[in-house]
Amino acid sequence: MTIVDWKTGAPPAPEVLAERAIQLAVYRLAYSRWSGLPPEDIDAAFYYAATGTTVHPPMPQEDDLVALLVELTAGEV
Repeated sequence: MTIVDWKTGAPPAPEVLAERAIQLAVYRLAYSRWSGLPPEDIDAAFYYAATGTTVHPPMPQEDDLVALLVELTAGEV
């Protein structure tokens, strides 16, 4: 199974791609939970329509996503 997030532009700089990979990882985790498939059985990629380029960025794992959410919400009520 592959989740593809179509983008209208060209591939971004590596640091922007890493940030956007978080969104893709959330899609992957959500599909995993919905389908019952293990996340490691789900591939994810961006397809950039302007260039016809498919990019498979490194995917943050669930623990990484949880840690990021905890960090971002620290101190909030």
